[in-house]
Formats: sequence, C-alpha cells, structure tokens
Amino acid sequence: MDKIPWNRVILDEYVSLALLTEEEENIIRTRAAGWSQVKQCHTFSMSPSALARKIKKMKTKYDSLIPYSDKLPVNIDF
Repeated sequence: MDKIPWNRVILDEYVSLALLTEEEENIIRTRAAGWSQVKQCHTFSMSPSALARKIKKMKTKYDSLIPYSDKLPVNIDF
C-alpha cells in the first residue's frame, strides 16, 4: 500500500485538526521526517509496542478527519 505523501501543509492540517498531544505531535513530525521507529523509541523513552499503539491511535484520528478537510489525502498507510 502507498503511504501518505507527508508535507508541511498536510502535516500542519492534521496536527491542527486532530488536537494531538505534545507527544503525539512529536511522534508524527519525526515520523514524517523519516525517523525510524527504533530512533523514536529511544528518543521518546517508550517501548516499540507503546509507539505502535500511539501510531494506531493517530491513524484512527486521521481516518476520522478526512471528511472534514480537503487538504488531507485519503489515508492509504501511515
């Protein structure tokens, strides 16, 4: 499956609409910047399973926001 073509417009739109926590915002911004999940786990002091749960939660938020924004592409993969 294809991934979302993250750019500043899409990222800022998602962050503003999703009401992300500071931790979630840091995760999505570093993920869009190309950080590996291992690097994110070390930087944010969390286990891989905790990171996966947070990413899944953010994906659910993203999917629920698609109808409310013309800037967010249809989510194909986070």
